[in-house]
Amino acid sequence: MKAYIISFYQQEVSDDELVAYLGTKREILNLMRLLPNTVLIISDRNASFITRLIDKKFPQGYFIVAEYIPYNSDGSLPEEAWDFLNKPRKSRKVNRSIGKKKRAIGAKSSSKKK
Repeated sequence: MKAYIISFYQQEVSDDELVAYLGTKREILNLMRLLPNTVLIISDRNASFITRLIDKKFPQGYFIVAEYIPYNSDGSLPEEAWDFLNKPRKSRKVNRSIGKKKRAIGAKSSSKKK
């Protein structure tokens, strides 16, 4: 898994639209909205794949997808953002929904419980 920084032109794509769209894509394992016009994501895909994914939904939009490289990046962000970038992991929401599916498969019907 890798961390990416997506920055975009607000007049073509809104923060809410992009976050809502990326949240529906299974290739996006986690995301964080931190700064205006910027979304941090975790994915196991490369930047070209993510670019094509965004371009399908927002073909007129201007944006950049850049892989976060820890040894060549610096700035001033909250600790939570640095942890997100430096320790990429799937969101808890994704893991929880997978767990619910496993329990549902093994669940007994109400007639068998009696």
